[in-house]
Amino acid sequence: MVYNYLLDLYNVLGERRTELEGRNDDSFDSIESKEYHRGQIAAVDEFTKFLRDNYHEKLPRRMRK
Repeated sequence: MVYNYLLDLYNVLGERRTELEGRNDDSFDSIESKEYHRGQIAAVDEFTKFLRDNYHEKLPRRMRK
């Protein structure tokens, strides 16, 4: 049941993305911290895309979303 790890990873990335989106850009005091925040969101998105492109098809058909 190795695919459970992949499903858990999708869930963790989704939760992290939601958490990052919940932060307001106005709450950051500097331009660097705003850019860091946007970079975190971009990294989560890129990793999710990597997983979907390379590993999503290895899930059983009934579990693919």
